[in-house]
Amino acid sequence: MLQNAAWGDLRRPELHHDLGFRTASNTLLESGVQLDNLLRFNYINIGHIGVGGAVFYRWGGLETDNWRENFTVRATLRLML
Repeated sequence: MLQNAAWGDLRRPELHHDLGFRTASNTLLESGVQLDNLLRFNYINIGHIGVGGAVFYRWGGLETDNWRENFTVRATLRLML
């Protein structure tokens, strides 16, 4: 289980040219579940590659009115040597 949080703004935006991002002046909160290594593969006998996934729900200051837009599905990939 995971809980992520982010907030902040840019005090000097003139120092950040050509970067496409929004500031989180409203608090971004998301909660979710992540499962790693659902599939695990041998990698040329020096390690393993693990594949998994996660599901998150966004809430707080940046939550939208449409609940479907607040869900995010992510894939995970891990290399373990």
